[in-house]
Amino acid sequence: MHSATQTTSLLLEQLREPENDTIWREFDARYRPVIIGFGRRAGLSAVDAEDAAQEALLKFVKYYQKGAYDRSRGRLRAWMSGIARNCVFDQHRARQARQEVGASRLGELAMDDGGVETMWNDECRRAIVDRAMRELRETSRMDERTLKAFDLVAFEQRPAAEVAKELGMRLDSVYAAKHRCARQLRGIVERLQLAYEME
Repeated sequence: MHSATQTTSLLLEQLREPENDTIWREFDARYRPVIIGFGRRAGLSAVDAEDAAQEALLKFVKYYQKGAYDRSRGRLRAWMSGIARNCVFDQHRARQARQEVGASRLGELAMDDGGVETMWNDECRRAIVDRAMRELRETSRMDERTLKAFDLVAFEQRPAAEVAKELGMRLDSVYAAKHRCARQLRGIVERLQLAYEME
């Protein structure tokens, strides 16, 4: 099984091997973009969001290796989002202490757990779609023009006729590209949702 689609249970089991660099890199690749997106939505700059992600991942490693995570008390995403939220707050507090512009948004982050969970799940979905598109590009036999047509119609919401003209394709070919890519992408997304505990 490709590491990107390992279930969280299997990933956590393998994380017990501190020398397993491959699985730690997979964990980082899975959650770093989620934490960065979470931080950006919470008002952090790109640099501060990256710092918050780095801090959150380091704290996870530290706590996890000490046995602090207990799956019977909740899902990994709840624990990770809690760590991420605390690291985002820490970044806001640091900005406030430096009296930086935008630091006043800290008060807006005092949201309930439902708000944090919604933001976290949104960022997980975004990371899943990004990874799924990368996998589709790397593993499908579709040519670049077909993939480009799908991207323009499905993600950029451009009219199919406009895309056909721009790419020099027939209109029915654009619709066929959208259908074929969407079907394959759906399968990849379903596998990744299990890996991100989004089932």
